[in-house]
Amino acid sequence: MAEKNSGFLPEHQFPNSYRRIEELIAKWKSGQIDASQLERLASESLAESLSIPWSKLGKLVVREDVRPLIPILEQMLSNPLEGTRSQGVKFLAELGGRSTLGMVFQHLYDPSPRVRRAIAISVRKLGDTSAFLAIVPLLADPDAQVREDVVETLRESQDPEVLGRILPFLSHFQSETRIAALRAMSFSSSPTVAKELVEALDDTDVAVGLAALEQLGRAKDPKYAQWILPLLKDPIPEVRAAAVQALWYLGPEPFRDSIVPLITDSDWNVREQVSDCIKSIGIGSHIPRLLPLLQHSNAGVRAHVIDLLGISREPEVSHTLLKGLRDPDPVVRRYAILALSHFGAQFAREILALETDADSDVRSEVERFKRDLERPM
Repeated sequence: MAEKNSGFLPEHQFPNSYRRIEELIAKWKSGQIDASQLERLASESLAESLSIPWSKLGKLVVREDVRPLIPILEQMLSNPLEGTRSQGVKFLAELGGRSTLGMVFQHLYDPSPRVRRAIAISVRKLGDTSAFLAIVPLLADPDAQVREDVVETLRESQDPEVLGRILPFLSHFQSETRIAALRAMSFSSSPTVAKELVEALDDTDVAVGLAALEQLGRAKDPKYAQWILPLLKDPIPEVRAAAVQALWYLGPEPFRDSIVPLITDSDWNVREQVSDCIKSIGIGSHIPRLLPLLQHSNAGVRAHVIDLLGISREPEVSHTLLKGLRDPDPVVRRYAILALSHFGAQFAREILALETDADSDVRSEVERFKRDLERPM
């Protein structure tokens, strides 16, 4: 006997089994047959078919809310094709109910990440505490996308019982699982979560500490600043950059005196984060503090300062920016072109003088500036 396939067929090729089940559903809805007869006759029809259109059949059962055929949809969960199994999860979740939940969670450790993802996502539609609790173990899933879907789902829970189930995973031997647990419990503002986040800052894996730092910032609670501010002096650049970003999440204005000095940090990414914070605060009041940094020995610092001064569009800084066009470092010259372009054609002559610059990136920036000038307003 030929093996049954997944049944992804054009409508005109649907096998007789599908047409037969449509007719049976119509009879059931009109009272001509009862639920047990519907299930038995539908099962017999499928058993005689060489090709089962599972996708179309599932949509039909969900659309018509034909609960007597739930046992038939359960067969999708054992199909050899992962696409059919994941669709089975989706259909059963849409039908809802504790019986369908039990069917779905029996396949929580399906070998296919696609199916495990479907289970995690289906829980969002169910919104049932028992469903949230059931997927918590998938925080330790080996597949990154499965973990991500589980995290996003658990964040929608507001149940302390779910938080209690997540907490033990903060001690898991795998860093990826500890990170997933930290992110998953962010739905709660309880003191327990705050304590765990602060403790995770000292995790042996820097990546875990960075995840905790991000969650502290995203909580947008100013009291967390006491743990974030010291990390602006951490020897690891990634930590300093993450601390700046966390303070930005909290609202950078109260912490500007701590953030702005890091525009001279030795690391480019840290300066990028600081630059973004200064832009969000407003550059105007910081101009006197930034101008002396145009003489800084680090070309990257000079480039970031020029970028900020250009965005300010303050007339008093424009002539200072012209010095950047003569900087010995090509990155600084390129940033100077970008900064002066904020003033329109006012400094076109000075910028176009770099058309023959020795650096190809600088010349490309000049060409971009020319194209912008020629573009109709």
